[in-house]
Amino acid sequence: MRDKCFIKRENIKSMVIIGIILAILGFVATFRIDDSIHNLHLAAGFLTGIGTSFVGLALNQYIKYKRMTEDEAMEYEIELKDERNIRIEQMANSLTNKISYLILGTVSFVLILMNYPVPAIINVLTMISISIVFKLSLNYYKSKY
Repeated sequence: MRDKCFIKRENIKSMVIIGIILAILGFVATFRIDDSIHNLHLAAGFLTGIGTSFVGLALNQYIKYKRMTEDEAMEYEIELKDERNIRIEQMANSLTNKISYLILGTVSFVLILMNYPVPAIINVLTMISISIVFKLSLNYYKSKY
């Protein structure tokens, strides 16, 4: 089979809409923000870039879906719902979460060594927030299943 689509078909439309909104917000903010506020100009450019990349990725996936034959599309949908592939994706997500904690902790430690306490505190608060979301979702799924 050709290159796999990594965005689900039903999410493409919402990605395009979100991308357009972000790109417009960033573009408008670029012209509305005073030139002396450099960081906000960077953030506006960041919004524009993220928005246009969302649109580009979604349109790329839409084209891939459209180029699939009926048999390829059916095979792909079966692969998406295959229990083995779902389990592999869950394992990869779990590993990614653990590595993200390690990276955030390391960055927090380095920021403290560099005497940047505020960004380090933000990183630690991010780690705590992720832990809370994990615990809440774990309790939700334990009660559901």
